[in-house]
Amino acid sequence: MPRFLSTAAVFALLSFFPSCAGQWRKKDVKVEVYEGPKPSECKNSDESRPTKVLPDHTVEFHFTITIDKSSKEGRAGTKVTSSRNEKGGNPASLPIGQGKVIKGLDKGLVGLCKGSKAYIVIPPELAYGENGAPKIPGGATIRYDVEVLDILPPLPNDFSKIDTNADWKLSKEEVSAYFEKIDQQIDVEGLWKKEDANGDGVISWEEFSGSKGRDGPPKPRGEIPNDKIPKAEMTEEQQKAEEEIKSHIKVFYHMDENNDGKISKAELEKSLNSFGQELEESLWKHSDQDEDGFISVDEFAMMGRERDEL
Repeated sequence: MPRFLSTAAVFALLSFFPSCAGQWRKKDVKVEVYEGPKPSECKNSDESRPTKVLPDHTVEFHFTITIDKSSKEGRAGTKVTSSRNEKGGNPASLPIGQGKVIKGLDKGLVGLCKGSKAYIVIPPELAYGENGAPKIPGGATIRYDVEVLDILPPLPNDFSKIDTNADWKLSKEEVSAYFEKIDQQIDVEGLWKKEDANGDGVISWEEFSGSKGRDGPPKPRGEIPNDKIPKAEMTEEQQKAEEEIKSHIKVFYHMDENNDGKISKAELEKSLNSFGQELEESLWKHSDQDEDGFISVDEFAMMGRERDEL
C-alpha cells in the first residue's frame, strides 16, 4: 500500500500591500513577480478575455512547489512536486477563490497577469498546517513558482439554476418555471425535441446544450450523509465526515473534465501527470472497482476514505 498512498495523496494537494519591485504581501502570503507583466500593468478591459486573475476566474498555470528558505521545518529548496516533467507536463487548470486549492495559493494567484511568472511564498497556516502533506513536513512554509498561461472568465451554470430539485435532470415543469421566473417565453415542446435525445421525458446533464459552468453536475440531494440534519444539530464527528466527503467530491468534479459524471482513465492520468505523477495500473484497478472503465463518485469517495484511514 505505500505506493498507493504516495500516488493517491496527490488528491490532497488539490484540496490546488506594500509594493517594491514587483513584490508585495497579501495577509502573510508573499508574492514576487520575477518575469512578465506586473499586476499594475494589466487590467480586464474585456471581461470575455481577461488578462488579470480575479476570484472565480479559471486559471491555467504551471507550478513547482519547494520548501521555502524561510521555512522553520523541512530542508530549504527541497522539491515537492511540479506540473512540468521531461515531457513538458500538463498545467493545472482551476477556478480561483473557490477553495479548489490551498488558501495561500487562492490568495496569491489573484492579481497576477497572463504571461507572468511569480514566486508565491505561503506560511503553513495557509498551506498544509501542522499535519503537512506528502513530502511537506508539518509547519513548513512552501513556495510556489508559477507561470500564468491563460485566464478564462467565470461560466454561468444555467443547468443548476433550472434543476431546482438537484436530481441531475430537467423536467418540463422546472424549465417552464425557470423561464417564467426570468420573464421569457419559450417553446418547451420544441426544446424537448431538440434536447431530449433519448426520449425519456427529461433533459439530462449530458443532453443539456446550455451553459453548465466548469464545476461538473450539481450534487444530488442525499449524496452527502446527514444533509437533512441542521448543521447546528450535527455532532462534531458528523460535521467532519460531511466536510471530508465534500472535499473529495470537489476534487472529483475538477478531474471530470468533460462533465459526464465519471472519471475516465485518460482524465485520471492527465490529473496525476499535472502533479508530476504517473498512473499505475494497480491504482486504476483498485479505483475502478466495478471494472466498467470509469471511476464513479462513490468509487472516488471510497478512495478518499481509504486514504484518510491509512
